[in-house]
Amino acid sequence: MAKKILSEYETRKNILEAARHFGCEGDVIEIFNKYDSLLKNCTNAKERHAISLMGNMEIHRLMSSDPGELIVGNKIIT
Repeated sequence: MAKKILSEYETRKNILEAARHFGCEGDVIEIFNKYDSLLKNCTNAKERHAISLMGNMEIHRLMSSDPGELIVGNKIIT
């Protein structure tokens, strides 16, 4: 069964709910703001993708009990 791909809004909402539960909501908001700022001024698609991967990895390292690798789009990000 295929998983539904969530919108950015739904994904951020779910991440913030989990962060609130773990007591790191402020840290997650700071990460969102940092990468939103970087993406706002970026016009290169390849660079935008790299920035989004860095943001995903930072969230993953903050909230994961096993912060080693992250799988995004069937690719392992280390």
